[in-house]
Amino acid sequence: MPVIVLMDKETSSDHSTIRQWFEDSRFSTFEASNVFEALEEISDFTIECRPDVVLVDVDSCEENLPVVSNMTGVDGFPVLALSGQSQRTSSSTAKYFHGSLGQMASQLDKLIPQ
Repeated sequence: MPVIVLMDKETSSDHSTIRQWFEDSRFSTFEASNVFEALEEISDFTIECRPDVVLVDVDSCEENLPVVSNMTGVDGFPVLALSGQSQRTSSSTAKYFHGSLGQMASQLDKLIPQ
């Protein structure tokens, strides 16, 4: 099952570093230009091999995470967010926010076992 990873513009890590990490990782990755393209990619049943991770740049994870989670909730696709604002999130969404790439990688290893 693919994981959607939202990256906001205030992420503490540089997005090019994150993209390079995914290129070097064991995870197959698709970069979506927006949330709707990400949802289309994971819901397209004609694709033989879905990516492990769909990366999406967003203006604010805090604003986009509830919307994406609600849209994917029916299908059960996990949604994670890499944001520099993890301390300011509400308790209901805090479990999705990871302040560092290391924390994100650990969560992905749990969601996508080898």
